[in-house]
Amino acid sequence: MFRYQYDSWGNILSQFGALADENPYRYAGYQYDQETGLYYLIARYYRPEQGVFLSLDPDPGDEDDILTQNGYTYANNNPVMLVDLDGHYAHIVIIAGVGAYRVYKIYKVYKKYRKISKKYHSNSKRNPAIHHGYEIYDKKTNKVVKVGISDGRISKKGKSYRAERQVRKWHKRYKTDRYASRIVKTNIRGRYNALRWKKRHTEYISRIQPNNKLSPPFHYRP
Repeated sequence: MFRYQYDSWGNILSQFGALADENPYRYAGYQYDQETGLYYLIARYYRPEQGVFLSLDPDPGDEDDILTQNGYTYANNNPVMLVDLDGHYAHIVIIAGVGAYRVYKIYKVYKKYRKISKKYHSNSKRNPAIHHGYEIYDKKTNKVVKVGISDGRISKKGKSYRAERQVRKWHKRYKTDRYASRIVKTNIRGRYNALRWKKRHTEYISRIQPNNKLSPPFHYRP
């Protein structure tokens, strides 16, 4: 048995147990390099002493959130509430008090699904990735004009990156700013279930809103 104590950034404060040095998985379930003191997060190496990654995150971050635009910071400079599972923009909120073993189990499940997902195209019904469902609506009429799904990122403000890209594209194309997006369903396991949800939600919206259908120019447009 072995046990570790860390500060918020993953610096080792103390360790106990004869095999503590041999255990490769440490803070937040990351693989630890004993010689360099770095953590390996699949996409990048993380240095806990400075709380930064050694290489730049290729994801540009949120346009309206300065913290996410620094490609070197770990967990948006908030390691108490956030953890980066693979060094590639995946910030996940964790509950205070969750033990290292629990986090490690979460990490292993995440790696399992990430490995399986790579076997399938993102549009394959067999893709097991976790999806979310969103609506794009007209801010002036509050009418939903599009229902969509995505297995991509959700911003810190609770917005779908895919939906927001679509909104910006429409605003540029039609020279307006009347559309907005909102996430209405999260944690849909697998694309097959996500497509089923999209079909049911589209039918629901068509029943409850005026004219009984979504706007064809938008609903079927990426």
